[in-house]
Amino acid sequence: MLIKTTYMSGAGNLFTVLDNRTTGLNIKDASEIAPALCSPQHKHLNSTEGLMLINRATSPNVDFEVEFFNPDGSTSMMCGNGSRCALRFAFDNNFIATDVRTVKFKMAGNLYQGSIHNSIPTVSFPPPIESFHEVNIEVEGIKFPVHYFNVGSDHVVIEEEVLIEVFKHLSSGFNFDLIIPQIRHHSIFPRGVNVNVCRHIENVIQLRTFERGVEGITGACGTGAISTAVYFYHTSGTTSHTIIPPSGSPLQVVIHVTNKQITSIDLTGSAEYIGEAEITL
Repeated sequence: MLIKTTYMSGAGNLFTVLDNRTTGLNIKDASEIAPALCSPQHKHLNSTEGLMLINRATSPNVDFEVEFFNPDGSTSMMCGNGSRCALRFAFDNNFIATDVRTVKFKMAGNLYQGSIHNSIPTVSFPPPIESFHEVNIEVEGIKFPVHYFNVGSDHVVIEEEVLIEVFKHLSSGFNFDLIIPQIRHHSIFPRGVNVNVCRHIENVIQLRTFERGVEGITGACGTGAISTAVYFYHTSGTTSHTIIPPSGSPLQVVIHVTNKQITSIDLTGSAEYIGEAEITL
């Protein structure tokens, strides 16, 4: 099978994107070949952090639909930066009428809205599905709280200063490579969880996300940025946040609130094309 792939970066979050109008992959087949399609297929690229199929809409009042797969083939979760790349791809490949300003699309079984200004996509998210502000867990014999959010994907948020303090009595101190994978696989999270370690410095939030399904730190994570912004909204009341992921490409998160209740969350950042390839599988 010959497959034409497009590679995109959403603020440093790398994706393999397929126009599934021509590819015609079903979910089962896409899940099986995701590991191959997310491996390096272009001399200028590293492995990508997800595969996306962009499909024709099958529902009325929807412009297009997206299926997202982690590099291990797992699916059915939301990807914030992936949704923004999908939005730009759909605009540029005639899934959407050129006069449409607000786009509606389905991803992970849910309906989302988005828009593009000067090639920069914004996707609007609903309030968190679940938000437990403190979940107590135990790692390396030490109990400590983390903050859990489900924003279409499961996340915990922890400030780095807290982890340094909690694990200062270990001989290795806070060792990211030792501690974070144990949180990601902790039994208290039956689906597993993405782990966000953040630091608030000079009005920006520096963020590292260890992503489930990738099993490592990614260049950026949109749903991780949203979860972290919601955490800081609950702790400080701020509704507008600049998130700096490891890629250095900033994400903007704006939380909309009515009567102290979150009504929607906007995620904005770059979505760029970085390569194409034809792959035989």
